Amino acid sequence: MKKILVLIAALSMAVDMFGQGVTDVTTDVRTAGMADTYTAMYGKGFSIYTNSAAAALSDDDFAVSASYGMWQPKLANMTNFAVGAFYKFSDRYTVGLGFRGLMQPLGNYTDENGVIVSQGATSTRMSVEASFGMHIIKGFAAAVNFHFFYDMLMQDSNGLGFGVDVDLMYSHEYFNVALSAKNLGPDMSYGPGITQPLPMEFRLGYSGDYEVVDDILDITPAVDANCVTISNQGSPITPVITAGVGAEFEFIDMVSIRGGYRYSAKEAFMPSYATVGLGVEFFGIGIDAAYYIGTGLAGDDVLTNSFKVGLSYKF
Repeated sequence: MKKILVLIAALSMAVDMFGQGVTDVTTDVRTAGMADTYTAMYGKGFSIYTNSAAAALSDDDFAVSASYGMWQPKLANMTNFAVGAFYKFSDRYTVGLGFRGLMQPLGNYTDENGVIVSQGATSTRMSVEASFGMHIIKGFAAAVNFHFFYDMLMQDSNGLGFGVDVDLMYSHEYFNVALSAKNLGPDMSYGPGITQPLPMEFRLGYSGDYEVVDDILDITPAVDANCVTISNQGSPITPVITAGVGAEFEFIDMVSIRGGYRYSAKEAFMPSYATVGLGVEFFGIGIDAAYYIGTGLAGDDVLTNSFKVGLSYKF
């Protein structure tokens, strides 16, 4: 009984502080610098986490990406990492693979007598993904992603689950529009009678592609809105709305400066925030960095001093 109570307490704390798990952490560093406005953007190797339909519509035959991030070292001290890739084996069909994870210390837990029953607990969350995308007609593609989730809140306290994404995108010469339904699936199971719903998410996005000065300056604006379902153990499901706007300014097809702002309802696990980012790309190799600027009080905002760095390659 004590073990079950400790597990429920750990699960509640993890959800309250960091949302619904590994699915909340954005992997793509480029769009992280644009306030995570990734719904209608091409994520290279991370398309499996942003929109796999974009990979099916891209001119690239292969892309691979890797990223590392640190969330609020003084409060959350959570590190996250990811690797993703896709391969286009014909003009119409694309497959992708991905792996991501995060680690966060949860501290010590005691029983009703104040005795420490778990010391230095650490939450380790991981997921493995596979995707299949299809370029259906000119300018339109659809994709399905499959996720397998593993969540170790503490030693001998493990959760398992799976989910599915459905991604759609239409691409025009000057803009993209996209729609995604993510994390569709049954509750995560942590043992008999202990479950946690996946954070189902519905996203609608737009991005543009405008050449302002030939071969010198391109501007990519992006806007998206999403609705996430949040639920703690035993509580009703609550829909939470967030919306973001961002832009990328690319100079001589090599150096990019990015920025954006995302509004989050107060029920969201992350508050409203702004981001800035930089990127360099040459010979298909991309290096990106993004920094999150929280709007809450210093020390209390889970985004303060958070950053991401990434490396990608495409051809």
